[in-house]
Amino acid sequence: MENNNHRKLLELSKGFIEQYKRYVVIQFQAYDARGSDERTLRGQNKTNFMLSKRLESINQLDSIDKHPLEQFLKYYYPDQLKYIHNMLKHVHSVSITLNPKNYFLGLEEINDDRQLDLAIMRVIAGAIIVSLKPELFLENGEQAGALIQIKPNAHVQKKIQEALNACKSQGLELPHPLKPQLKLLANGIPLSTQLEPTNKTLKLMIREITLLGNHFFIINTSGKNRFSSKAIMAISEILNFRVPSERTIQSIQESFDGPDFDDAIPLS
Repeated sequence: MENNNHRKLLELSKGFIEQYKRYVVIQFQAYDARGSDERTLRGQNKTNFMLSKRLESINQLDSIDKHPLEQFLKYYYPDQLKYIHNMLKHVHSVSITLNPKNYFLGLEEINDDRQLDLAIMRVIAGAIIVSLKPELFLENGEQAGALIQIKPNAHVQKKIQEALNACKSQGLELPHPLKPQLKLLANGIPLSTQLEPTNKTLKLMIREITLLGNHFFIINTSGKNRFSSKAIMAISEILNFRVPSERTIQSIQESFDGPDFDDAIPLS
């Protein structure tokens, strides 16, 4: 059941993220004059173009609002989903609102609270996809810590060095570039890029949640103004991780504070 749920979560999260990204772009084109240029207008009047995009955004919003990811989470993980929303929206010492730099608020077709719910769903979907399938992110995955370079382990290094020594003892000359390549491998240096998913999945998940949260929300708390560590615990339950302590989560969150991550972007 767990593997089936994970496969479905991954499939639904990918679909939700794709639809959500489309909606964000269309909303920008509908409500901001900077959302169109000569290339996108193609001779259309800008006002008419923005009106057409507003209708398109309403249709796209309807698709997101009915996306099966939310229903799947409500059916299989109702307690966790409710707890996430409670920790983010109903804790007295926590104030979380949509970042007005990235959202248009006070719209007729969707109220701000529902936009907030969908943004929270987007964070959950992002956490799911980077945790269950980090190899999807080949372009930036290594830099973000999602993927790591496979290097010759101690056993491989030892065997290759033994082979080099045996060839030397026999007086067997190895052709170029074989010999220098074997020497590199014997010293633990890979010959090509070969990546595998990290085993530090919790850290990767928290990085994604932190960066998405920083982009989508304005968070004010009595502490460090971070995404709720208790909500992160609930997301880890959805993924069937061994639930970390709140202190462990906060320690990992702290590693993403500071100017080094100001320009970092989420993988999803």
